[in-house]
Amino acid sequence: MSDEFMPDLKGLGEECEAKHGELINLLNDIDIKSAIAAFKFESIFGSSLPIIYETLIAKIPHLESCDGRYITQSDLEEISEKIELGSFLTRFKEMSKNAKNTSEDKPSLGGLSSYAANKNFIRGEFYDVHAKDYLEALFGQFSGDLIAANGFCYNDVLDIFDFVNKTSMQKLISYQDGSKTKRDELISLFKADKKAFLKVFPKAKIKNKNQCYKMIDGALYVDFLNHATDVLFFKLGDIDAGVTGDNSNVKALLKHLTVNDLTELESTNSYNVFSKKPFICLDDSYFCVHLDMLLTAFYQVSDDCLRQGAKTQKRYNKHRAATLERKAVSLITSVLDGAEAYEEVYYDSIHTGDRCEVDGLVKFRNTLFIIEAKAHRVSPPAIEGKALRIEKHVEQIVNSAYSQCIRARESMFDVSHAPNLRDENGRAIDLDLTDVTDVILLPISQERLDEFTSNPQYVMSSGRFRPSDMPWAINIFDLYVVTDMLPQPHDFLDYIHRRIKSSDNQKMYIHDELDWLGYYLSDRLRGIENIDDEGIDLVAIEPNSDKFDDFYLKNGEKPQLYTHEFFSKLVHEMCQYENGFECAKTFCFFNKQGQKELKDMVTKQEQNLVTKRKSGSVVFSNEEQKKASIFCFYVPKHEEHELENFYTGRIDSAKEKLRGQDMSGYKLYLVKIPLMSGFSVTGVELAHTF
Repeated sequence: MSDEFMPDLKGLGEECEAKHGELINLLNDIDIKSAIAAFKFESIFGSSLPIIYETLIAKIPHLESCDGRYITQSDLEEISEKIELGSFLTRFKEMSKNAKNTSEDKPSLGGLSSYAANKNFIRGEFYDVHAKDYLEALFGQFSGDLIAANGFCYNDVLDIFDFVNKTSMQKLISYQDGSKTKRDELISLFKADKKAFLKVFPKAKIKNKNQCYKMIDGALYVDFLNHATDVLFFKLGDIDAGVTGDNSNVKALLKHLTVNDLTELESTNSYNVFSKKPFICLDDSYFCVHLDMLLTAFYQVSDDCLRQGAKTQKRYNKHRAATLERKAVSLITSVLDGAEAYEEVYYDSIHTGDRCEVDGLVKFRNTLFIIEAKAHRVSPPAIEGKALRIEKHVEQIVNSAYSQCIRARESMFDVSHAPNLRDENGRAIDLDLTDVTDVILLPISQERLDEFTSNPQYVMSSGRFRPSDMPWAINIFDLYVVTDMLPQPHDFLDYIHRRIKSSDNQKMYIHDELDWLGYYLSDRLRGIENIDDEGIDLVAIEPNSDKFDDFYLKNGEKPQLYTHEFFSKLVHEMCQYENGFECAKTFCFFNKQGQKELKDMVTKQEQNLVTKRKSGSVVFSNEEQKKASIFCFYVPKHEEHELENFYTGRIDSAKEKLRGQDMSGYKLYLVKIPLMSGFSVTGVELAHTF
């Protein structure tokens, strides 16, 4: 890094040391639990990051007392400012210390720095709604083994997760109801008795109603901050009231997941500690540092237990791989309705003739997914070691899956070779591959390896994939989100194709799969596709996944592509026919304005034809998709031969109308729609290929 951009580390260090002393003095003066709870609340519903309250927790061993006065808004601002400065300096020093120049003059960071950088501050490993579904399938049948070994099982982690979540939300709702009542009372006081209101708010400007209302809201917020402890901390006895039945297993799990020595946070990465033990205990009160890490921690301890158990190792390893395969196929077919799907497919290798296996095949129309699942874990020693160890794990998890996808594709689509597809029992699988024109290679893992599979700059410089054979390498929990956000087959496939197409841009940095998805939901990745990077070494794309946090974690609005109701119905009608799916691509990727204009055009033409009581058509094209469509509106009473002559005439007319454009490679589709039928489609044909 050039010296002109290097901050004054010595000066910053001295400033941080002074700020740290001021911070400790302040923390000794206030109720630390209240501050932790307030910043946790702000991280969920405001703009604060979890690193603030994580740092507060790490400061507790340095404090003389955890009890003190109520906190104020200015306390929170001062704490935040001091912690953020110290955090910046710590991270910068760590990067400066770890950065080493390789032979290619590229920086090389330690494994922990690389891996931790892939963890979203809020989201963590996965969203709980998806993790619950996956972990139930993974660990549900091993409950007896886990209880015998650890004293708790998957049902217990569900109980404690729901207890923490529901208890906090119920307390929050109760407080909000009381706060609303109190606000109404203060507003009534302001309206009825200004002098009495001034006794409560001496600095209020009575003639400024908005200022008075803001003072009321500010006072109520500060009051809440000092009651946030009641909302986000709980006692062990609360579990007895909140969880039905025998709670001994739940309490055993809580004990196992609680950090006993907070000084651990001073010597290691807080993410690494809280991902294993997401609870702390202060004055016999428990606090969940990260709720989603409760599931992460359970996964780690249970996975280790079953992998190492003499009685469970073989059975669990087979089940673990099968679960990943099954879930991947299930999620894809949940979107691609009517697809043919097969798991554990065997075939003859074109290279050796040996019997080989592919984890999953999903065929939808002319598209074939070749799925290779790797359920390996990135081990803690690799994460805490050097980046090279991470690379080796990536090779095991991603590279081998990718090479197996390539081998399967080459064996299935060579005209000189018969793959002889069959199931595990040797029964032949009747899967017609002759009409497949699009093959998607899908290596999938349980681990989040975004930096290694989603960032084009890293992927291309690593040489991991062939530019001509780019896969869609994804994590199972991101696949949950993608299939949830893109429930329509044409959108799902379009996203994958655009995502793969943009993956070979070595000048682009984009952090993870959900950033890709976020931009697709914004503009179908067109903004990224049209970036002019001439003369630029690196284009860093801003994160765009907050919308998923808002939806899954904060009950916000579900992100979705805009589709006019008119076209939703039309696409559904068209896809009942063989060529309807491809024809729909002529218009279904238009933006909001484009859909509105096309809808107005075709409905207006239909109304004109109804008025004239005659047949007619509308022609339009899509340069991006290289497709054109004719909407043929016909009077139903015509004889069949008259209709065929009408269709032929409309096709010839459309070809003549489009002649002035460069139509090379375009396909022209004919859509049959009876007049006055509410746009009920009666047929879709491929009329011409230019």
